[in-house]
Amino acid sequence: MSTNKKCSMLLRVVLVLVLVGVGVAGGYYLWGRSPVPQAFFVRLGTNEVFPVRDGFLSLISSARQEVLVAQMEEEDIVWLEEALASVSADTSVRIIITPKNSTKFSQLTGMGFKIEPLDTQGALHHKFIVVDGKTVLTGSDKWWGNAVLVTNTTVAESFRREFDYLWDLTKPLAASEPDWDKKSCLERLNAARFADLVPVKGIGGIRALRILEYRESHGNFSTVDELTEVYDIGPALRTAILEKLGCSTP
Repeated sequence: MSTNKKCSMLLRVVLVLVLVGVGVAGGYYLWGRSPVPQAFFVRLGTNEVFPVRDGFLSLISSARQEVLVAQMEEEDIVWLEEALASVSADTSVRIIITPKNSTKFSQLTGMGFKIEPLDTQGALHHKFIVVDGKTVLTGSDKWWGNAVLVTNTTVAESFRREFDYLWDLTKPLAASEPDWDKKSCLERLNAARFADLVPVKGIGGIRALRILEYRESHGNFSTVDELTEVYDIGPALRTAILEKLGCSTP
Protein backbone atom coordinates (compact mmCIF):
# COMPACT_ATOMS: atom_id res chain seq x y z
CA MET A 1 0.00 0.00 0.00
CA SER A 2 1.37 3.43 -0.94
CA THR A 3 2.26 6.04 1.65
CA ASN A 4 -0.49 8.35 0.37
CA LYS A 5 -3.15 5.65 0.77
CA LYS A 6 -1.94 4.86 4.31
CA CYS A 7 -2.10 8.55 5.25
CA SER A 8 -5.57 8.87 3.73
CA MET A 9 -6.88 5.86 5.68
CA LEU A 10 -5.31 7.13 8.89
CA LEU A 11 -6.91 10.52 8.44
CA ARG A 12 -10.31 8.88 7.93
CA VAL A 13 -9.92 6.86 11.11
CA VAL A 14 -8.87 9.96 13.06
CA LEU A 15 -11.81 11.93 11.61
CA VAL A 16 -14.29 9.22 12.62
CA LEU A 17 -12.86 9.09 16.15
CA VAL A 18 -13.04 12.88 16.43
CA LEU A 19 -16.67 12.94 15.27
CA VAL A 20 -17.63 10.18 17.71
CA GLY A 21 -15.85 12.02 20.52
CA VAL A 22 -17.57 15.29 19.70
CA GLY A 23 -20.95 13.55 19.56
CA VAL A 24 -20.51 11.82 22.91
CA ALA A 25 -19.10 14.90 24.61
CA GLY A 26 -21.83 17.08 23.13
CA GLY A 27 -24.50 14.68 24.29
CA TYR A 28 -23.21 14.70 27.85
CA TYR A 29 -22.96 18.50 27.74
CA LEU A 30 -26.50 19.00 26.51
CA TRP A 31 -27.89 16.36 28.88
CA GLY A 32 -26.21 18.03 31.82
CA ARG A 33 -27.59 21.44 30.85
CA SER A 34 -31.10 20.22 30.04
CA PRO A 35 -33.88 21.86 32.14
CA VAL A 36 -35.41 18.36 32.47
CA PRO A 37 -32.39 16.05 32.84
CA GLN A 38 -34.45 13.13 34.11
CA ALA A 39 -38.16 12.41 34.24
CA PHE A 40 -40.66 15.20 33.79
CA PHE A 41 -44.36 15.92 33.88
CA VAL A 42 -46.26 17.71 31.14
CA ARG A 43 -49.25 19.87 31.97
CA LEU A 44 -51.95 18.94 29.47
CA GLY A 45 -52.76 21.67 26.95
CA THR A 46 -49.51 23.54 27.54
CA ASN A 47 -45.82 23.16 26.82
CA GLU A 48 -45.06 23.44 30.52
CA VAL A 49 -42.79 20.76 31.93
CA PHE A 50 -41.60 20.40 35.49
CA PRO A 51 -39.46 17.93 37.48
CA VAL A 52 -41.13 14.75 38.66
CA ARG A 53 -40.29 15.12 42.32
CA ASP A 54 -41.54 18.72 42.57
CA GLY A 55 -44.75 17.94 40.69
CA PHE A 56 -45.40 14.77 42.67
CA LEU A 57 -44.94 16.45 46.05
CA SER A 58 -46.87 19.56 45.05
CA LEU A 59 -49.83 17.57 43.76
CA ILE A 60 -50.33 15.42 46.86
CA SER A 61 -49.53 18.12 49.40
CA SER A 62 -52.18 20.35 47.79
CA ALA A 63 -54.96 17.88 48.72
CA ARG A 64 -57.71 19.16 50.97
CA GLN A 65 -60.33 16.40 50.77
CA GLU A 66 -59.15 13.17 49.17
CA VAL A 67 -56.08 11.44 47.72
CA LEU A 68 -56.40 8.21 45.74
CA VAL A 69 -53.16 6.47 44.77
CA ALA A 70 -53.13 3.31 42.64
CA GLN A 71 -50.55 0.56 42.14
CA MET A 72 -47.63 1.89 44.15
CA GLU A 73 -44.36 0.01 44.39
CA GLU A 74 -41.25 0.02 46.57
CA GLU A 75 -39.54 2.89 44.75
CA ASP A 76 -42.54 5.17 45.48
CA ILE A 77 -42.39 4.88 49.27
CA VAL A 78 -39.99 7.76 49.98
CA TRP A 79 -41.85 10.20 47.77
CA LEU A 80 -45.24 9.18 49.14
CA GLU A 81 -44.13 9.44 52.74
CA GLU A 82 -42.69 12.91 52.16
CA ALA A 83 -45.74 14.14 50.25
CA LEU A 84 -48.32 12.68 52.62
CA ALA A 85 -46.56 14.11 55.67
CA SER A 86 -47.99 17.52 54.78
CA VAL A 87 -51.55 16.31 54.15
CA SER A 88 -54.07 17.37 56.80
CA ALA A 89 -55.66 14.80 59.10
CA ASP A 90 -59.07 15.62 57.58
CA THR A 91 -57.96 14.41 54.13
CA SER A 92 -59.03 10.90 53.17
CA VAL A 93 -56.11 8.88 51.77
CA ARG A 94 -56.44 5.45 50.13
CA ILE A 95 -53.49 3.68 48.55
CA ILE A 96 -53.39 0.49 46.47
CA ILE A 97 -50.01 -1.24 46.44
CA THR A 98 -48.47 -4.32 44.87
CA PRO A 99 -48.51 -7.24 47.36
CA LYS A 100 -44.77 -7.92 47.21
CA ASN A 101 -44.18 -4.53 48.87
CA SER A 102 -46.83 -4.80 51.61
CA THR A 103 -44.41 -4.90 54.54
CA LYS A 104 -42.37 -2.01 53.14
CA PHE A 105 -45.42 0.26 53.24
CA SER A 106 -46.00 -0.37 56.94
CA GLN A 107 -44.75 3.09 57.88
CA LEU A 108 -47.54 4.65 55.81
CA THR A 109 -50.11 2.43 57.53
CA GLY A 110 -48.71 3.74 60.79
CA MET A 111 -49.44 7.27 59.59
CA GLY A 112 -53.14 6.38 59.51
CA PHE A 113 -53.66 5.95 55.75
CA LYS A 114 -55.79 3.15 54.29
CA ILE A 115 -53.62 0.77 52.29
CA GLU A 116 -54.67 -2.38 50.43
CA PRO A 117 -52.54 -4.76 48.31
CA LEU A 118 -53.73 -5.90 44.89
CA ASP A 119 -52.12 -8.52 42.69
CA THR A 120 -53.68 -8.36 39.22
CA GLN A 121 -51.70 -11.49 38.25
CA GLY A 122 -50.97 -10.79 34.60
CA ALA A 123 -53.67 -8.19 33.95
CA LEU A 124 -52.27 -4.86 32.78
CA HIS A 125 -52.39 -1.97 35.22
CA HIS A 126 -51.07 1.56 35.45
CA LYS A 127 -50.21 3.99 38.19
CA PHE A 128 -52.32 7.06 38.77
CA ILE A 129 -53.16 9.61 41.45
CA VAL A 130 -56.45 11.49 41.87
CA VAL A 131 -56.56 14.54 44.12
CA ASP A 132 -59.76 16.19 45.39
CA GLY A 133 -61.79 14.80 42.50
CA LYS A 134 -60.37 17.28 40.01
CA THR A 135 -56.71 16.57 39.27
CA VAL A 136 -55.20 13.38 37.84
CA LEU A 137 -51.61 12.33 37.38
CA THR A 138 -51.18 9.38 35.03
CA GLY A 139 -48.86 8.04 32.37
CA SER A 140 -45.97 5.62 32.54
CA ASP A 141 -45.82 2.68 34.96
CA LYS A 142 -42.72 4.29 36.49
CA TRP A 143 -42.77 7.84 37.84
CA TRP A 144 -39.36 8.51 36.32
CA GLY A 145 -40.99 8.00 32.92
CA ASN A 146 -43.08 10.69 31.28
CA ALA A 147 -46.44 11.53 32.82
CA VAL A 148 -49.39 13.82 32.21
CA LEU A 149 -51.11 16.06 34.74
CA VAL A 150 -54.76 16.76 33.96
CA THR A 151 -57.05 19.14 35.84
CA ASN A 152 -60.55 18.24 34.72
CA THR A 153 -63.41 17.04 36.91
CA THR A 154 -64.87 14.73 34.22
CA VAL A 155 -61.53 13.01 33.69
CA ALA A 156 -60.93 12.85 37.44
CA GLU A 157 -64.33 11.23 38.00
CA SER A 158 -63.57 8.46 35.47
CA PHE A 159 -60.27 7.76 37.24
CA ARG A 160 -62.03 7.82 40.59
CA ARG A 161 -64.47 5.15 39.38
CA GLU A 162 -61.51 3.10 38.17
CA PHE A 163 -59.89 3.44 41.60
CA ASP A 164 -63.08 2.33 43.37
CA TYR A 165 -63.26 -0.67 41.04
CA LEU A 166 -59.65 -1.64 41.87
CA TRP A 167 -60.25 -1.00 45.58
CA ASP A 168 -63.20 -3.39 45.45
CA LEU A 169 -60.92 -6.06 43.96
CA THR A 170 -58.79 -5.96 47.11
CA LYS A 171 -61.65 -7.33 49.22
CA PRO A 172 -60.95 -10.72 50.84
CA LEU A 173 -62.57 -14.01 49.87
CA ALA A 174 -66.35 -14.01 49.80
CA ALA A 175 -65.99 -17.69 50.69
CA SER A 176 -64.78 -16.65 54.15
CA GLU A 177 -68.13 -15.06 55.02
CA PRO A 178 -70.31 -16.84 57.60
CA ASP A 179 -73.32 -17.65 55.32
CA TRP A 180 -71.20 -19.02 52.48
CA ASP A 181 -72.16 -22.65 53.18
CA LYS A 182 -75.86 -21.78 52.90
CA LYS A 183 -75.53 -20.31 49.39
CA SER A 184 -76.37 -22.25 46.24
CA CYS A 185 -73.80 -22.59 43.44
CA LEU A 186 -75.45 -19.76 41.51
CA GLU A 187 -75.45 -17.50 44.57
CA ARG A 188 -71.78 -18.27 45.17
CA LEU A 189 -70.93 -17.47 41.57
CA ASN A 190 -72.72 -14.13 41.77
CA ALA A 191 -71.10 -13.32 45.13
CA ALA A 192 -67.57 -14.39 44.13
CA ARG A 193 -64.89 -11.71 44.37
CA PHE A 194 -61.61 -11.27 42.56
CA ALA A 195 -59.81 -13.08 45.38
CA ASP A 196 -62.13 -16.10 44.98
CA LEU A 197 -61.60 -16.37 41.22
CA VAL A 198 -57.89 -15.60 40.78
CA PRO A 199 -56.56 -18.81 42.44
CA VAL A 200 -58.55 -21.09 40.11
CA LYS A 201 -56.13 -23.01 37.90
CA GLY A 202 -56.22 -21.52 34.41
CA ILE A 203 -58.00 -18.32 35.44
CA GLY A 204 -55.49 -15.75 36.73
CA GLY A 205 -56.05 -12.01 36.84
CA ILE A 206 -57.15 -11.43 33.25
CA ARG A 207 -59.94 -14.03 33.13
CA ALA A 208 -61.05 -13.14 36.68
CA LEU A 209 -61.48 -9.53 35.57
CA ARG A 210 -63.44 -10.64 32.51
CA ILE A 211 -65.87 -12.56 34.72
CA LEU A 212 -66.38 -9.60 37.05
CA GLU A 213 -66.78 -7.18 34.15
CA TYR A 214 -69.31 -9.47 32.49
CA ARG A 215 -71.29 -9.63 35.72
CA GLU A 216 -71.06 -5.85 36.08
CA SER A 217 -72.33 -5.14 32.56
CA HIS A 218 -74.90 -7.95 32.21
CA GLY A 219 -76.08 -8.25 35.80
CA ASN A 220 -75.91 -11.41 37.91
CA PHE A 221 -75.58 -14.73 36.13
CA SER A 222 -79.01 -16.33 35.63
CA THR A 223 -77.50 -19.85 35.52
CA VAL A 224 -74.04 -21.24 36.19
CA ASP A 225 -73.87 -22.31 32.55
CA GLU A 226 -73.99 -18.63 31.54
CA LEU A 227 -70.42 -18.45 32.82
CA THR A 228 -69.29 -19.90 29.49
CA GLU A 229 -70.65 -16.76 27.79
CA VAL A 230 -67.63 -14.93 29.21
CA TYR A 231 -64.87 -14.67 26.62
CA ASP A 232 -62.29 -17.49 26.90
CA ILE A 233 -64.22 -19.35 29.64
CA GLY A 234 -65.12 -22.81 28.41
CA PRO A 235 -66.81 -25.80 30.11
CA ALA A 236 -63.56 -27.00 31.71
CA LEU A 237 -62.88 -23.63 33.36
CA ARG A 238 -66.56 -23.34 34.34
CA THR A 239 -66.22 -26.65 36.23
CA ALA A 240 -62.93 -25.58 37.82
CA ILE A 241 -64.47 -22.31 39.05
CA LEU A 242 -67.50 -24.03 40.55
CA GLU A 243 -65.32 -26.60 42.29
CA LYS A 244 -63.15 -23.82 43.71
CA LEU A 245 -66.30 -22.13 45.00
CA GLY A 246 -67.17 -25.36 46.77
CA CYS A 247 -69.71 -26.92 44.43
CA SER A 248 -69.64 -28.82 41.17
CA THR A 249 -73.35 -28.87 40.25
CA PRO A 250 -76.01 -26.13 39.96
